[in-house]
Amino acid sequence: MEAAWFGLANYKNVTITLPMRANPAAQLLPGDLVGALSATRCPITVTAEIRVTPEVLGLALQGTQIIVLEQPANTASVLSHELGHLMGLSAFRNGAQDQNGSAPGMVEPLHVDSAPIVGRNYLDCDVFGLGVGNGLRDVHRGPHCAAGVPVANLALPELGFLTGTMGTCIMYGASNGQPGFCPDCLGVLKSRTLQDIHASWSSPLMRF
Repeated sequence: MEAAWFGLANYKNVTITLPMRANPAAQLLPGDLVGALSATRCPITVTAEIRVTPEVLGLALQGTQIIVLEQPANTASVLSHELGHLMGLSAFRNGAQDQNGSAPGMVEPLHVDSAPIVGRNYLDCDVFGLGVGNGLRDVHRGPHCAAGVPVANLALPELGFLTGTMGTCIMYGASNGQPGFCPDCLGVLKSRTLQDIHASWSSPLMRF
């Protein structure tokens, strides 16, 4: 099988077009053999494994970005979100899975399990093989900001994301066209020296 033989009929169906010889005197090709059982043809079953990946609108990894352009209304928000990762957002500190962090002199960022003051930053737990707690949540990949999520939902494993609750900061883990950075993220952003946004900050983890 060759990659060029495969095509996409639609979002869930794959087509396979087997090559056939143009000259009857030429050597047989795979497509010449397929068909109803006869003296020259036979039915052939093809078994393939298809691996799926999570759906994303953007990705920031090792100083590069991938942006999906199928939702133009959200493109500016997604682009700003991914640039935010490359500029050291969202700053997350829990003493164990620290990510990014603020510049010297800046207030240390608080996460969603901070006490007595509850913060808005969170980090996905799957990559560490850990459960929910200490600022880790079972949603999104990388450090993100939950500003705008109702306080009552911050303790939920997925911050209420599965019930449609969305944050209002661009650095929330899923885009709904958020118009800007929250004051905390903007403050951290202004503390950065952004001469180089290709080098990672304190973590090599993939962020999207």
